[in-house]
Amino acid sequence: MSSSKAGNECRRSVSVETGTGTPERAGWFVASIGNMLTMISTTRKHMAWIMCFLSTVCIGSSGTGCTAGGGSHHGFVPPAIGPDAAVGERRILTVRPRTLLAPPRRRLPTPTPLVPRRTPSPVPAPTPSPSPTPFLFTVLGRPTPSLNRASWQDTGLDIPNGASVTLTASGLIAHGGGSIGPAGVNSTWGDTLVPSLRALALIGKIGRNGTPFLVGSRLVLSGSGQRLFLAINDSWVNDNSGSWSIQIQ
Repeated sequence: MSSSKAGNECRRSVSVETGTGTPERAGWFVASIGNMLTMISTTRKHMAWIMCFLSTVCIGSSGTGCTAGGGSHHGFVPPAIGPDAAVGERRILTVRPRTLLAPPRRRLPTPTPLVPRRTPSPVPAPTPSPSPTPFLFTVLGRPTPSLNRASWQDTGLDIPNGASVTLTASGLIAHGGGSIGPAGVNSTWGDTLVPSLRALALIGKIGRNGTPFLVGSRLVLSGSGQRLFLAINDSWVNDNSGSWSIQIQ
């Protein structure tokens, strides 16, 4: 018996047996019961389709069938799905598991270690080498009061062999009626200490037996490893006074 037919039969029986109720209220009650029966029937169809789908998934994934609901549903064939399926046609849906591939891991670049900057240390300025202390000597106008003749004066300085030294002379020596500098006069006298050299000038020699030479106010010479001697190229020195200052460097 269909649900609509059962609803009509129930409606007539309620209308006949209920003497005090109205037919309209009884019809509404019977119609509600019929609607509930229709919903139950539709729900059972939906449940059958759900069970079919679950059985298909179990068959496709494990191949052993599904045992949900207390029974084995291996080989259960679901009804056709879709409006294009023919009447009575059955279709097996197979769901294959998909393997999800993990995305490749990106390799992060290796950080470059930070190298602290080194502050360059200041370069000290070169210290100038001190100039050698010059050697000082004084040539006297009258070296020995007991002697009236001009003579060589020992400086006490030995000039190294091959060394170059500079002699610089300054000052005045009083001679007779005037004063004379280390350059002397522009002439030679026959009775001086070295007659071939300028008279009243500063002269010198290296070694006691060395050859005399003119020094004057300035002279550059090379040493031979012997002692340096200086003198005023004069003859008689008893009337002389004063001195010359000699700087040897």
